[in-house]
Amino acid sequence: MPIYPWQRRPTESFGEVWVSIAELQVQGRAGRWHTLAVQIDSGAVISLLRRSYADLFGVRLESGTRVALHSVAGGQATAFVHEFPVRFGNELTMTVPVAIADRETVPTLLGRLGVFEHLHIAFDGAKRHTSIEPVSGGDHAV
Repeated sequence: MPIYPWQRRPTESFGEVWVSIAELQVQGRAGRWHTLAVQIDSGAVISLLRRSYADLFGVRLESGTRVALHSVAGGQATAFVHEFPVRFGNELTMTVPVAIADRETVPTLLGRLGVFEHLHIAFDGAKRHTSIEPVSGGDHAV
């Protein structure tokens, strides 16, 4: 079971705060695994990456399904949804829908869709870490 320590991140209004960050690997089209640090966001419907990840993963951005994304504060972004194999630690691998934005100015997030229904994700504020394990009885292999 992977356990990810929280990290301190600066915010404009609240100073430094503890944030749940997971290190995971995403497999690009050429089969190469890329390690990413993503914020685990239980409020995000879908996982989100910046535009430059399309090039890194070897996909044409516009070949994905076009979606309009809206943030809690009312911001909007256009993104394209692609599916990628994603690996948590060395034992958890699954295919996850990922929205890649058409710009660089978006956060890198792990959202709920395709992830939370297959995994038990426990945020431990006292220990400042997040643990991830498969839901009992599920099939999580790619």
